[in-house]
Amino acid sequence: MKHSWAVPLLAAAAAFGSTVTHAAPGDPLIFSESGTLTLTLLGNEGMFNHILEIASSTGPVTAPIFVTSEPGSEYYADPIVFNDTSYPINHIGDTFTLTYTAGTEIIFRLTNLVETPLVIDSQLFSGSATSLNPGGLAYADVTIDGNVATVGFEDLFPDRNTYANLVFSVNLAPVPEPATWGLLGIGLAGIGLKVRRRARMA
Repeated sequence: MKHSWAVPLLAAAAAFGSTVTHAAPGDPLIFSESGTLTLTLLGNEGMFNHILEIASSTGPVTAPIFVTSEPGSEYYADPIVFNDTSYPINHIGDTFTLTYTAGTEIIFRLTNLVETPLVIDSQLFSGSATSLNPGGLAYADVTIDGNVATVGFEDLFPDRNTYANLVFSVNLAPVPEPATWGLLGIGLAGIGLKVRRRARMA
C-alpha cells in the first residue's frame, strides 16, 4: 500500500518514499489516503510565543495543536495566558493526532504572541493561504519524504530561509484498504479455528 503527499509535480517521487524533496511555496499539502495524522513537535525558538492550528483564515485562537514558549525569551511563560485562557506549553517530542480525509488540504496557521499581557503580533499561513501572509511571502517550508512531511515556520524574517522558529513533522498512518482488512479478517479467523481445535483436543 503506497502512501504519499499529493503535491503538484512531486507526488510521483514522494509515493515511492525514496526521494526527499521540497514543495514549492504555496503548494497545497494533501494526502492521497485517509487515515490518522500524527504531528510531532521537533523544534521551537525565537522571541514570540507560538500557537499552531489548522486554519485557513485570520481570527481568534480556537483549537491549538501546539503552544510553545522558548525558555530565556522575553515573553517566556508556562503556562501562557492569552485572552483569559491558560495554555500549558508543549515540549520537543510532544505529539498530536487527528483523523484525516483524503483529498483535503491541510493549512497550518501560526499565531505569534508578544507583549504583557499577550497580544497577537501576526498570523502566518502555509499552503494555498500563503497569500494571507505579509507581502504574500512564504513563511512555511515543507520537506516531503514518503508519507512524512516536515514543516518549518519562520515567524518574522522569511528571507532568512531558516524556517526553524516552529518545526514539526506530520506522519500519516493510512486506513487499511478493503483488501487488507479482508486478509486481516481471514488471518484472525484462522487463528480462532486453530484455538478452537486445540480446545477440543484437550
